[in-house]
Amino acid sequence: MAAAAASPALKRLDLRDPAALFETHGAEEIRGLERQVRAEIEHKKEELRQMVGERYRDLIEAADTIGQMRRCAEGLVDAVKATDQYCARLRQAGSAAPRPPRDPQPQLPSQEKFYSMAAQIKLLLEIPEKIWSSMEASQYLHATQLYLLCCHLHTLLQLDASSSRYSPVLSRFPILVRQVAAASHFRSTILHESRMLLKCQAVSDQAVAEALCAIMLLEESSPRQALTDFLLARKAAIQKLLNQPHHGAGVKAQICSLVELLATTLNQAHALFYTLPEGLLPEPSLPCGLLFSTLDTITGQHPPGKGLGVLQQEMKLCSWFKHLPASVVEFQPALRTLAHPISQEFLKDTLQKWIHMQVARASPRRAGAPRSLAGGHTRPSAEGREG
Repeated sequence: MAAAAASPALKRLDLRDPAALFETHGAEEIRGLERQVRAEIEHKKEELRQMVGERYRDLIEAADTIGQMRRCAEGLVDAVKATDQYCARLRQAGSAAPRPPRDPQPQLPSQEKFYSMAAQIKLLLEIPEKIWSSMEASQYLHATQLYLLCCHLHTLLQLDASSSRYSPVLSRFPILVRQVAAASHFRSTILHESRMLLKCQAVSDQAVAEALCAIMLLEESSPRQALTDFLLARKAAIQKLLNQPHHGAGVKAQICSLVELLATTLNQAHALFYTLPEGLLPEPSLPCGLLFSTLDTITGQHPPGKGLGVLQQEMKLCSWFKHLPASVVEFQPALRTLAHPISQEFLKDTLQKWIHMQVARASPRRAGAPRSLAGGHTRPSAEGREG
């Protein structure tokens, strides 16, 4: 018991001096101390074996890793050598070095996406007012561009929709859906006003060209269909002129107005639809191909940098326009099919048939006029002499 209560220092001292150990302890105490020492020795041996085993496993893993690094480095060196050889062959062949692949466009930050979406919503809410302003100014082509931009914005706001019909933005702001539905009637209004302008005689060639371009963009029609629309509108104008009641001198004024309308129609048809053959320069006093040049400018079929974007002027006025995506800022209407010029033979035949038809329609009405206006020898009345 005395040995069990002894301090570690005393035990170490006893172990160093076996003679003193036998002098101070009995046989049983010495045997117990021996068992403790042997147990501690076995414990130390076990710790040593575990430590050596763990270090050996780490050493084996390190050796495997070093081997993998060596093989990877050798493969990398071989790849670099192969690249150098390939570049050398390209230089020898005189070929240019291959262009590096374009880096994918970085995704816009969430804040920029929010500003972009807010700017699109703001523009969508302002477009109806801009369309009405263009309509009041008789700028039907610009109103058409704004209407098509409105449809484009509606499509953009639906692009992120996966399973639902509308995007989360439209479902959160139902006013946008109603806004687009309210703007849908602009198409019929623009078409009606454009066709009414075609019936007017006292309009410029450019105004007629813009009205026809508006109809072509909204109905996705061809230049031949535009020619048909133009002649139908002038036919309606002639019918309205012939249906007006006139007597005496009024018949003469009616015939003069009819001839003037026919001449104006032919001149504007030449200015709008006639295209010069290759190699001929246009005469400044006789314009031609105005419909195709206007359509080419609006749809963007021209060299870069000469386009007239729908939002070109607005970009300089509002600061929030800078957050709009490029597809909105650079938006330009487009036709599904190319606007091929009308051949001279087709234009000539169409106009000849149209003018003969109008003259034939006006001839029966002229038969009811006084004989003095029809080429007879009846003495004109006092009212006729005053005319």
